[in-house]
Amino acid sequence: MHTVNNNYKQKIDIVEKHHQVLEFWEKYKGYNVITLDSHKDTKNCFCHYLGNNPQNTREELINRYINDNMNISEVIKILRHDEHIDFAIKSKMINKVFAIAYVFDEKYENSNTFHKEDLGAPLNIYNNEPIIQYNNRNYLNSIYDYENNNYPPESQEVYIRKHALSNEVLDDAINFFKAIEPNCLDKYILDIDLDYICTIYAFDTDLTTFKNLIKNAAAITIVKESNCVKGVSERFIGELDEDTEDKKYLKENLTAKQILERLQDVINTI
Repeated sequence: MHTVNNNYKQKIDIVEKHHQVLEFWEKYKGYNVITLDSHKDTKNCFCHYLGNNPQNTREELINRYINDNMNISEVIKILRHDEHIDFAIKSKMINKVFAIAYVFDEKYENSNTFHKEDLGAPLNIYNNEPIIQYNNRNYLNSIYDYENNNYPPESQEVYIRKHALSNEVLDDAINFFKAIEPNCLDKYILDIDLDYICTIYAFDTDLTTFKNLIKNAAAITIVKESNCVKGVSERFIGELDEDTEDKKYLKENLTAKQILERLQDVINTI
């Protein structure tokens, strides 16, 4: 049985679905969030609910929460697991969200999101958007130097999934955030979606930066998203080259339980 040491018990919340973190985040109103997630999770809040309840509006629902006419438990019941960030920002629960996700082509239409590498970003100029998205492209471009034939043998997607917790990736993300908001690490919740970790071997590296993010966080939310863990792990294995890949990756049958136990072990070493 893996448990978290007493130094962290009071400031850690573990949930299954991502939008369930809002009940815990509410205790830290005005803080920033640094989130690690395989997905962007920046869809406009209540999209699914409003599709079935067109008599309501997004603004009405947010204002009901702000004016104490709807509590956070009621909000969670009508949100989905990729709508929580937008709600946290629009309701003023959270100050800013700094999101680390993988390279994906889809772009959620959310005017509150700044993403320098998105083609849709107007002139790539930061206009004080409260959601700042990083997705590893800058780091990957430094690794995959095609002009000089200097790049790892695997695909960019495989490489970044293997190194998701490395100092190099996380330092690059934090430096990106600091260049935009120098105070991003002053008061923050660290939010970890377990599907960010596509292979258990991502832990087998120097975790100094990851541990510092844990140590300096005012609070930590851990999201199991068991089905998503299964999906991204299968996607990772599908991206591997069976002829050249280390067989340990091909044999994995990763579960949220395994990742959570390994993460709790890391926390207990801090």
